[in-house]
Amino acid sequence: MTNLAIETQHTSDSIRRHLPLLLFAITLIVFSLSLNYFLTSDNPRPDLAQTAAITSPADTVTGVLPLMSGGDDAIGTNWRPLSGDWIMEDGRLRQTNLSGFDQAIVYVSRVFRTYALDVTLRHTENSGGGVLFNMQSEDSLASSHLVRFESDGSALYWGYFDENGQFVGQGFAPITADLLQANRLVIKSHATDYEVWLNDLLLAENVPLHTAGGHVGLAVSQADVIYENISVLPIDGVGTAPAIPEKLIAQAETINGRWVFETDVVHQMQDDPTDYMLALNVLGKRYLLETTVDLGDGTAAPDNGAGFIFHMPDRATRAGAMMVRFMDHGQQILWGQFDENGMFKGIGNLGLELPLNQSRHLAVRVGAGSFDILIDGQERISDVPLTEREGWISLIAFRGNVTFSDINLNIGDY
Repeated sequence: MTNLAIETQHTSDSIRRHLPLLLFAITLIVFSLSLNYFLTSDNPRPDLAQTAAITSPADTVTGVLPLMSGGDDAIGTNWRPLSGDWIMEDGRLRQTNLSGFDQAIVYVSRVFRTYALDVTLRHTENSGGGVLFNMQSEDSLASSHLVRFESDGSALYWGYFDENGQFVGQGFAPITADLLQANRLVIKSHATDYEVWLNDLLLAENVPLHTAGGHVGLAVSQADVIYENISVLPIDGVGTAPAIPEKLIAQAETINGRWVFETDVVHQMQDDPTDYMLALNVLGKRYLLETTVDLGDGTAAPDNGAGFIFHMPDRATRAGAMMVRFMDHGQQILWGQFDENGMFKGIGNLGLELPLNQSRHLAVRVGAGSFDILIDGQERISDVPLTEREGWISLIAFRGNVTFSDINLNIGDY
């Protein structure tokens, strides 16, 4: 009994001394078997390269990358529908389901960090087409950004889906675009913020990013939408074209007065001594707006005038808007702002000593916080403060026999 007790005690002491080494050996065997199963199994497993790319995307775009793929009836492997009825039709992506909300399709082949998403889309029924960008998942809208047309076509709005898939709005802009026609939507995604452009007009800038970098995609709510072009390209590679005079006049709407239209010329003929407005239905932030003004011979209206009203908070009223216009048949230039009641408050005026009965060129150069006035190509007034960051643009005439021609709007800094 004594020898057996001593042997048992010796065995227990040996096990305790070697227990850590034994546990390590067992762990190593289990790990090896698990790794072999993982490497040889046919079961699905994460794409490590893709996961790393989404966590820290590094695909900075260096050239134009068209994202259309597939034939007439095949979407192809680059795109993954998440919801809705997506088809490839004549080389263009189309979503036809009229009942679902935020029906999405994701471009899964690449992720991008700093880029511009350039899309041309056309609605065939209802309104609600848009784009997704900086998506963190191929399978969910959570942690992604959305820019989309409102369901009634009256506005474009932007924001993001949080980690729980709840949408958080960041802004919107009223629009007048005909959504049955092709419209160009551009998103410029920078390192920490983004810009929204519609038909070469800057609607929003310095909007904070919730997610920086990721997949891009499309989203449609209760509408039939055809995407005629989808491209990713460098931010600096996106061109913006000025609105042509014919387009500005074609979409113009009379607020008051008697405006008569000819190709690229418009006349205001009402002669009562008051201001008359023609809405150009363009929303602008930074731009060069110019026109040639003819005030007639001055016999009928020696005090008539013409110019611009801009940065209008409401496109149909003067309240809060800035104004620049000729007065006294072009012998003075006047500038100022309308208050909340629509009453004009002058900031300044300048005598011009220009020849009578001669057309003259008027331009306003609108920047981030101020504007300049140019007459016949020469800067006459500079750095007039602005109280609004953006707004609608209209022509304004005092009395009649006033003609505007060569109306041009160039978007950007000038």
